[in-house]
Amino acid sequence: MIIKGKSRSGPRGLAAHLGNAEKNERITLLETRGTVARDLPGALVEMDAYAVGTRSTKPLYHAAISPAMPHKLTAEQRTEAIDALEEKM
Repeated sequence: MIIKGKSRSGPRGLAAHLGNAEKNERITLLETRGTVARDLPGALVEMDAYAVGTRSTKPLYHAAISPAMPHKLTAEQRTEAIDALEEKM
C-alpha cells in the first residue's frame, strides 16, 4: 500500500480539486472529523480557520491511500488506514 500526501493551503481550491470527477477516479466523502460542517468545502474552510492564529502557511493535509494493484480496500480496511495515518500525523 502506498500512502502519500502533502500540506496544502487554500481550502476552496482543495475542495474543488478533490470534487473534480473528471480528474478523480471516484469521489466519496465518508465522514468529517472534528468539524461542525458536514460537507467537504465547509469542513476544509473550518479547518483552515483554526490555523489563523498560528504561523502555519499550509494548515491542510491532503493524503492519498492507494493499495497495490489489483487489491481494493474494504470499508473497514480504509477506516483502519485513515485512523493509522491520523494517529501518526
